[in-house]
Amino acid sequence: MKPHGADERELHPNPHPDLHLRLNGVREAVEPARLAVLKFLEPAALPARVVYRIELVLEELLLNVALHGGPAPAEGHIVDLTVSLEDERVLVCLSAEGLPFDPRPAAAGVPAPSLENATPGGLGLMLVRRATVALDYERRDDRNVLRLAFDRERNAHQD
Repeated sequence: MKPHGADERELHPNPHPDLHLRLNGVREAVEPARLAVLKFLEPAALPARVVYRIELVLEELLLNVALHGGPAPAEGHIVDLTVSLEDERVLVCLSAEGLPFDPRPAAAGVPAPSLENATPGGLGLMLVRRATVALDYERRDDRNVLRLAFDRERNAHQD
């Protein structure tokens, strides 16, 4: 039984600090954000395939904000990125200004049968869905808020 007025986080505080980044939603911000996330994840000693999936998804999402977020000032839409370590999962929250876009019902692209028949675009959402074990979206305060979870040991969609 928990003490009156205490929530679960007070009883079991997260021993891992979170990473918080605020960046401009432009292509040039992707690499510094990727490096900061890698540095944050390094002490957790995650399997390489998990780190790779996180990198891939972050790159895809940040580039989507830069390329498809709609009209923005020259410095791009403001993006807030939080990465949290839990015992069994890595949680990522990306909150970005821009046009409303809920990726959950959006149709994912279908891979082309050959490189000659391939066209750019459309596969990013499929990649995000396959690399994560949970994906949630909400539109809050004129921002797209996307929450993702990655399993620390393996992925729900095994290779």
